Amino acid sequence: MIAINDFLYFPILKTTDAELKAFEHLDDTVKDRIIPIFELTRSRKSKKNMSRSINKRLETLESIVGERPFILDLTTEKLLSNEQIEDILNNFSGGFPLWIKLIKEQKEKGLNVIPVIHYDEQNLEDVKKEILELFKVSDILAFRVPVNDAILYLKTIISMGVSLDKIMLILDAGYQEPKGHKDKSNLFVETIEHLLKDFTNNMPQCITCTFSSFPDSVTKYGEDDKGKWPRYEKYTYRALREKYNRISGLNLKYSDYSSVHPYRYDTTGGQWIPRIDFIDNDYMLYHRLRREDGGYALVAQKVLDDPNYLPIQGLRVWGDNEIAVAGRGIPNGGAPSHWISVRINLYITRTLIELIS
Repeated sequence: MIAINDFLYFPILKTTDAELKAFEHLDDTVKDRIIPIFELTRSRKSKKNMSRSINKRLETLESIVGERPFILDLTTEKLLSNEQIEDILNNFSGGFPLWIKLIKEQKEKGLNVIPVIHYDEQNLEDVKKEILELFKVSDILAFRVPVNDAILYLKTIISMGVSLDKIMLILDAGYQEPKGHKDKSNLFVETIEHLLKDFTNNMPQCITCTFSSFPDSVTKYGEDDKGKWPRYEKYTYRALREKYNRISGLNLKYSDYSSVHPYRYDTTGGQWIPRIDFIDNDYMLYHRLRREDGGYALVAQKVLDDPNYLPIQGLRVWGDNEIAVAGRGIPNGGAPSHWISVRINLYITRTLIELIS
């Protein structure tokens, strides 16, 4: 069984090009201390893959995770899904057989995959069969649920004979507005209190309290050329740790959406403005500049000149290197997706460093 306490951070990443690129370029010492939660998405459309089969994404995952553990889920985002993913999710009869088949195939490749339990309250016998089959190939399962539904769902799977000490519970609150109270821990406190009251002798192996405060448009909370907002994910985890760190049997772990907005919107035909994001202690910051005014090269110079930006020391950090190269006038990427990768790479690295220290 995986030694969960060897790992400090459980970032959610969709298997888009940008997010996989960010993970691939993480330093090995970072990869060794995190368990990513990958949401499997459709592949990029190409002449050889007109159906956007998920197999290409799975091949990429295999090449970048190696023998390290990771949690595998399926996206429910329409813009990132396809018929193949929908068939896996909707084919519940007999215990989600297509999901079981996919997980077994990954296990046969030697991947250290932790499967997510797919839950359908209208077909609980099929959920029970699914869990039994998944436990045949994995010592531990992940259960990702909306935070407000967690207690009901947990009681249901306990009634199926499932021991929660073999479950990694992911309490997911999706997107939470950056504006508002600094402490958003009350989103999770009621559920945790119920867990402590109702499941004292049958607690999950670990619990993550997951959400994202990264907006769909940064200018909602900043100016046209620069801005910042608090990292509410960090505030919340800190508050929960302070409240519960002395409770025996309650194993809280840190998780978030890796500085990405959880939901995807169709931006076809939209105009984009070069922007570079970074984090400094308790804030997410950005600089932005239109292409005709200098684009990514000049934006990178503004980041490098910002006293809040401090390159990470003592590690090989791809994201910092990309900013440094762009600041010399030769950016390696001229599209937003490259700089999303840079942001995620920096964010995961710095967040892990904070958790270690």
